[in-house]
Amino acid sequence: MVSFSNGDVTATVNGLEYFAEQCNLAGGNNTAVITASDDTALTSTDSISFVIDAGVTGDYNLHINEGHITWGEGYSACYLAFGTASFTMREYAAGTEQCQWIADDDSSCAGPLQACKTTTEPVMTQTTTVCSTAQIIARM
Repeated sequence: MVSFSNGDVTATVNGLEYFAEQCNLAGGNNTAVITASDDTALTSTDSISFVIDAGVTGDYNLHINEGHITWGEGYSACYLAFGTASFTMREYAAGTEQCQWIADDDSSCAGPLQACKTTTEPVMTQTTTVCSTAQIIARM
């Protein structure tokens, strides 16, 4: 059994590996608690921490105000790709202590290289607007 912040999921076990998946998790820091039990009802518990990068969603004005794109770099490509509609951008490492914000659905919509706002790479990512998915695959 794997317990996420929004419910429990029965893990699939294959030999010494297990797999669990949960949707609709909040972006940011998360923890899953894994409880294993055997045929004699002995149990063992462990936990795993992970980060879901839910990105930042808004129109081009929000992304300009947040510093993800500028009028000089990123605005025109983002406006051509999305117009005034909302879109999601994420921060990606782009070299030594440099990062770049890039739109999920159109990589031409990207901001300038800049100092990173986050300190770690995301472990899990939101793959669709419907489901923030955490997939845990681990060895026992």
